[in-house]
Parts: sequence; C-alpha cells; structure tokens
Amino acid sequence: MLLKTIRLRDRTPVTLRLMRPDDAPLLLDMHHRLSESSIYFRYLRYRIPTLEQLAKLTQMTPDVGLGIVATIETPVETIVGHAYYIVETDDQTTAEPAVLVEDRFQGRGLGRALLDILSAVAWEQGIEVFNALVHPSNEQLLGIVRRSGLPFQSKYAYGMREIQVRLNPDFRP
Repeated sequence: MLLKTIRLRDRTPVTLRLMRPDDAPLLLDMHHRLSESSIYFRYLRYRIPTLEQLAKLTQMTPDVGLGIVATIETPVETIVGHAYYIVETDDQTTAEPAVLVEDRFQGRGLGRALLDILSAVAWEQGIEVFNALVHPSNEQLLGIVRRSGLPFQSKYAYGMREIQVRLNPDFRP
C-alpha cells in the first residue's frame, strides 16, 4: 500500500509505503550499505540483523506492530530507509518506534518524513505514546524528535536517553 511519494530537500523523489514480507532481502541489502555508526546508533551496538530477523519484522500483524519503508527506483526498487513500531504487550496504546535511514540519505528530511508518517499511522492504529531508548549522542534522531511538533519528554536512564513522545490526533504530516 502506497502511503505517499515525497521529495527530499534536494528534490529526490522517495516513495513511502507499508512494509511487505518480500522486503526482507531489500532491508538486509540496506543494512549492508550502512556505516558502523548508523548501525550502532540504531541497535546500540554493532550488529546487522539476519535475514530471518528482518523477515519477522516484515511479517508483523497490526496487533504486534507496523512498518514503513522508503524506496527509490534505481532501476529497481531499493529501500533507503525504514521505520516501524512494536506494540508494548501490556498496553496496546504504547509502542516502541525505530527509524533507520541509509547514510547517503541522512540530513535530507527522510528521517523526519518517516517519523511523521509512522506517527500518523500509529495514531490511526490506536497508539497514543511512543517510548524509545536513544543513545545520548544520537543528535540526528533527537533533533528529528525535537522538530517533529509532537510533545515529548526526555530523561537519562541507564546511560541512555529515554524519550516519550505523545502522538496527537490533530497531527497530520
């Protein structure tokens, strides 16, 4: 399902759509193009997920979570970013989000676009709050949250930044 096509700051067209089961190999390819620091900031250690782990991510049902991919055509579809959330099991209105953008697309507005769309879709699915654990020096992600227009709280916990973002029914990307 196509959510929308956007243009990055440099006018590059990018398609945002729901994640599909056949996206797992494309997600793995994207991970192999990431820098060590991008992988570290996403997973809080250096590790590339396996194809099986990514396949599980692409096959989530809405009660477990939901994912979005950002794609370009070069000449075949290539995933250059993705965002997803996983519903917290004890509270179906709270979820843990994740955003990951390929290095060559960072700083061009894609991370913000992914978070905006993910927030809107999550709200439609009944999610009211995103809770995330972020490395304290991940200024790119912290900046995206600050500029999102969504109310948030941040505190240090266990050497990391714990962020709670309140989704808003009036927010529309």
